[in-house]
Amino acid sequence: MQANTRSAPQMPSRFWWVQYFVRGRIVSESSGFSDKADAENRLKQRIGEVAAGRRVGPERATVADLCALVIEDNQLRKLRDARHVEWRYASHIEPVLGSLLASRFGSAQVRQYAAQRRSAGASDATINRELAIVRRGFRLGAQEDRPLVQRQPAISMLAKDNVRQGFLEQDQYERLLEELPASLKALFVCGYNTGARKNELRRIQWEQVDVEAGLIRLSAGQTKGKKPRTLPIYGDMRRWLERQRESCPAARSRGL
Repeated sequence: MQANTRSAPQMPSRFWWVQYFVRGRIVSESSGFSDKADAENRLKQRIGEVAAGRRVGPERATVADLCALVIEDNQLRKLRDARHVEWRYASHIEPVLGSLLASRFGSAQVRQYAAQRRSAGASDATINRELAIVRRGFRLGAQEDRPLVQRQPAISMLAKDNVRQGFLEQDQYERLLEELPASLKALFVCGYNTGARKNELRRIQWEQVDVEAGLIRLSAGQTKGKKPRTLPIYGDMRRWLERQRESCPAARSRGL
């Protein structure tokens, strides 16, 4: 973590305000002092807290701070999906929720986020995976030596149709992927990441998989809704698709 030493008065307050960096983000707060020297001492105190890892506290922690714990924990444990989780956060969670104070996050924000992502075309399964990152962030934040949150809000997963019941947490996904035979790993990873149905994935031919463009193109006859659509290739999908193709050189014209 880094900090700077900027201090400036912000009108109409009679107190000096201080600014410093926490995990690359500017934090501004009133020093509580009208004397500049006292305000600078408060700023030095805050910088020391940042350097010692004792900042941010529950009153300042944002959703971004909590998700940063998830990303750091994934990297520490060398989870295969670490980069994928980081991508999900940076692409979808951070722009909407990143700057929100954790203390102000609740069921209303969950509903608003889900509605916004649905309007953008995200499936309920995808939204659930994104909300799971936030939920895990609150859990990790509460477990810190100096807890970043004072409460863990109820973050309910969205209901899904009967064909795709249940939801795998990150650690469950990792364990199941580890146990599956090599021939099923690519199918499982693609299903987990895209939410596509098993029968849709099993009908995919290699000529429909464009790894360079990062797309899998489904024809109308392959989808339940009888409409063509594309699936994005991201996270672990590329690696496992390439492994599957290399392990089955004689089956390049056949499906996954």
